Amino acid sequence: AEITKFVENEFANSPFKLEYFEITDENSLETIQHFSDAKNILLGSDTAATSYLQGKTNQALYAKFNPVIQNSFAKVGADQVWTNIINKYNSIPFVNKVNPDLTDYVTNEALKGVYTMIGVEEKNIRTKISSRTTTLLKQVFALQD
Repeated sequence: AEITKFVENEFANSPFKLEYFEITDENSLETIQHFSDAKNILLGSDTAATSYLQGKTNQALYAKFNPVIQNSFAKVGADQVWTNIINKYNSIPFVNKVNPDLTDYVTNEALKGVYTMIGVEEKNIRTKISSRTTTLLKQVFALQD
């Protein structure tokens, strides 16, 4: 719930409204079924829960973000201009190749940003008692203090 609230706040002023990204695949974030997963999340790094979340939701979120971004770029022709320029660039010998698919590149970068911000919030929750705003967060992370 805290992560959902955080993501909703982050997207509140974004041109990409959350209703576009509602995950309807119930299997994209399953209940933590193994004690070892729960233990690794609780006792793991400052972003262990974010890493777990990313592993469980990245594919489903990519599938939701990508068409919205693709439609935006297609309206103004940005995707085709990018592809033409990058394909010419990539044909130059000895250069580091760049992804010619602008939509794929931007979708992946947007998701990196989402998980980075969730990770920042998770780190705050783990390291700052004042960031634990719910009873559940206080109870779970009190063991680490």
